[in-house]
Amino acid sequence: MKKYLFIVLLVGVVFGSEMNRLIKSEIETSALVMKYEAEEQLLVCADSEVDLGWGNCNSLLGNSNAPNGCMSSGCFSIEETTELNFSYINLGVLPANIGELTNLTYINISDCGLTGSLPESIGNLINLISIQIYDNNHSLTDSLDIINSELSGSIPIELGNLESLKYIRFDNNNLSGEIPIEIGQLDSLISLMLSGNQLSGEIPLALIASPSLASLLLSNNQFYGQIPLEIVDLANLQIIDISNNLLTGSIPPGMANLSELYYVNLSSNKLTGGIDEQFCTMYFTDFSENRFCGPYPQCFSMEELSGQDTSSCAGLSSFDQNYHPNKFIMHQNYPNPFNPITLLRYDLSEESLVNITIYDMTGKAVKTLVNGSQAAGFKSVQWNATNDRNEPVSAGLYLYTIQVGAFRNTKKMVLLK
Repeated sequence: MKKYLFIVLLVGVVFGSEMNRLIKSEIETSALVMKYEAEEQLLVCADSEVDLGWGNCNSLLGNSNAPNGCMSSGCFSIEETTELNFSYINLGVLPANIGELTNLTYINISDCGLTGSLPESIGNLINLISIQIYDNNHSLTDSLDIINSELSGSIPIELGNLESLKYIRFDNNNLSGEIPIEIGQLDSLISLMLSGNQLSGEIPLALIASPSLASLLLSNNQFYGQIPLEIVDLANLQIIDISNNLLTGSIPPGMANLSELYYVNLSSNKLTGGIDEQFCTMYFTDFSENRFCGPYPQCFSMEELSGQDTSSCAGLSSFDQNYHPNKFIMHQNYPNPFNPITLLRYDLSEESLVNITIYDMTGKAVKTLVNGSQAAGFKSVQWNATNDRNEPVSAGLYLYTIQVGAFRNTKKMVLLK
């Protein structure tokens, strides 16, 4: 019995000793790992480099390709870093020292779980052409719906210092406050995308002074007041989406006549008054969930006009069933350039014999799209880049001509391959 007891005690001592050795070894290993991680996070940057606080930049993309301007030290080179392009990785805070990368021309950061606010130092990036910091998490096909942006705070007024800036995209974050009037000083600004934030205030008149502005997307915010009358001076405006706000008043007269405008979304506001028939010529329109009064142009579908509060429209009918264009018009195809399908829209003021034919640049007829009698109204036809034998045609410049009685008009379009 004593013999067995001695063996048990001996095994216990040996087992306990082995456990102590394993625990000690594991502690030492953990200490080494912690020391290694600490050393890896502690970057030593040269005077010509910047640590953005995102760890070793050579490891950010998770593959053998280092980001633009990333040095062996794990820091970003001030001279060589011309763009920051990251998606679907956790970066954390957008650092204030990003303003030291003065050769940056392009910033694209999406779905990176950003926290904090947009630093004022962005105003130091005098070479910046495009800044796109957004979430992609609103049912877009390229969103993984995993890492959401929590970027908050206001839009820095210092952006107005960046004379080369053409593209601003901060949609689907949590930004608040008003749009800085300084952004209106950017004569080169082409696109402003601020949808899906908590922005408020009126749409600033200064913004409407941007002569190059082609895209204005402010949907899903809390903007109020009227659409500035001066919007009709934006000769290059192509896209406007100010849906899901608190806007009131009527559509500025002449807005429908902007020659480049093809996409208009004014839905889910408190807009009143009527809808200009010239909007019928546009590729996309949505006036739903407002307070517009009829008669409405016949070209609009119920989807485009649904949900109108017409309680203040007593005595006015909802649709003018007899409405039709007052002249023949052939509109520019959309999209243009295209591959391989484009849409041709045209207006007929009366029942007519219509011929629409595609020609190549030698004047040879390629395809006849329409050839027959049609009733008055707003019409459209697609071309899928094939000839009359339904064979694909080569890329290049094409002409399309409409003939309606004595009315004839020709326009150009470009097919890409």
